[in-house]
Amino acid sequence: MFQLRSDGLSHAKISERTGVNQSTVLSILRNPVYLGQVKCGDEWIDGLHEPLVTGAQFQAAHRGRRKGQRRGRDLMSGRVRCGRCGRSMSVMDNGAGYLGYRCKHRGQSCDVPRFSNKGLLRGALLGLRLIRDDSELQAAIRESLESRQVGRRTTGGLQADRRRQITELENQRRKLLQLFYADQISADGFHQEEQRLSNQIAALEVIEPEPDTSELPEQFDQVVEILNELDWDTIWNAATDTERRTLLDEFVPTVNVHPDHLEVEVRGVPKLNVALHEVGLRGSVENTGVGGGT
Repeated sequence: MFQLRSDGLSHAKISERTGVNQSTVLSILRNPVYLGQVKCGDEWIDGLHEPLVTGAQFQAAHRGRRKGQRRGRDLMSGRVRCGRCGRSMSVMDNGAGYLGYRCKHRGQSCDVPRFSNKGLLRGALLGLRLIRDDSELQAAIRESLESRQVGRRTTGGLQADRRRQITELENQRRKLLQLFYADQISADGFHQEEQRLSNQIAALEVIEPEPDTSELPEQFDQVVEILNELDWDTIWNAATDTERRTLLDEFVPTVNVHPDHLEVEVRGVPKLNVALHEVGLRGSVENTGVGGGT
C-alpha cells in the first residue's frame, strides 16, 4: 500500500488493487506503527518492534502532488535513492519533456547531482547485463559470497556469547523482581538496578545478528541462470512499460546515486558499481535542465 501510494495511486485505486476497504487503506497509511513507533501519551516514540516501512516510504505515501513533479509513471520511480542521504530521490520535470532524479536535500546538506531518468535506467539494465555476460565478474561475486560464509562462521561464537549474556541478564532481572516482591530491596534500589540491567540488555539487543549467508552463492547462480534463460534483451524490447516495471521490481529494487558512480542493487547479488560514463551520465550537471546525460 505504501509503495502504491508513493507511486501516485489514489486511496480508491489502492483499495481496488488490494481488495482492502478504502477507509482501512487510509488508516494504515496514516499509522506510525508501521514506522516502528508506539504512542506514549500524546506523543509517538520509537518502539521495540521492527519498522515495516522506512521514513522515506512513509513520507512518500503522504506527499501531495506538486507542480513540476511527476511520480509513479517513470520506470525508475520508487527505486532511485540518494547514496549520501539514503532517501528516495524525486523525479522532476523541467517542462521540456526531460525527466531527472533529484535529492530533495540538494543545495542544502547534499551535493549529489541530478541525473536523467534514462541514464539511471541504463545503469540498472547494465548491471543486469554485466551479471549475465561478464564471467570474471561472476567469479569475483562467487568468491565474495563464499568469503562471507567463512566470515560468518568465525563470528558465530561471538553471536552465541551475546545471546548467553542476554539470557544471564534476564535471569538477574527476574531474581531482582523476586527480591522486590519479597520486600528484600527498596523501591529506589529496585528501580535503579532494574534500569541498569535493562540498559545492558538493550545495548546487546541492538547489535544486529550476522545475516544467514549460507544460501547466497546458490541464489546468485539462480539469478545468473534466470537472466540467461530469459533472453532479457528480446523480452525487454517487446515488453510494455507495465511489464518492464515488473521485471525491474523482480530484479533491481534499488539504484543508489553517488556523485561519481551508481550503485546497482540486484536481488541475490552484492551491490554493483557502475561508472557514470558507462551509461552516458556526467558528474556535474549544472549546465543542463535536469541532469547529466540524456
